[in-house]
Amino acid sequence: MIELLAVVLVVGILAAIALPAFLGQQHKGQDAEAKSTARNAMSVMESCYAERDDYALCGVASEFSGSGLELGSGLNEVGLSGLGTNDYVITVSSRSGTSFTIGKSDGGAPTFSW
Repeated sequence: MIELLAVVLVVGILAAIALPAFLGQQHKGQDAEAKSTARNAMSVMESCYAERDDYALCGVASEFSGSGLELGSGLNEVGLSGLGTNDYVITVSSRSGTSFTIGKSDGGAPTFSW
């Protein structure tokens, strides 16, 4: 009986150590999904810019229709702002509550904020 109690105690301690690590994996997956969505939106914007030479013309739903991305302000949706000839800001909020942003200004290199 004492051996059984010792085994239950050891299993309980191991579960208490491992459980937080496993719960954090879900948030990491949600954040990775949002980062991927932001990068895919950047690819759509850059592809459109190659054809039109103006990011302001690229921020419409028709440009995103074939990409599987949704424009909006909800979770894992692409939010566009600051659209100009050479500027854009892409914001995506993950299901874990973290926001990820990609911005480009004056035709320079994109900046990532996450």
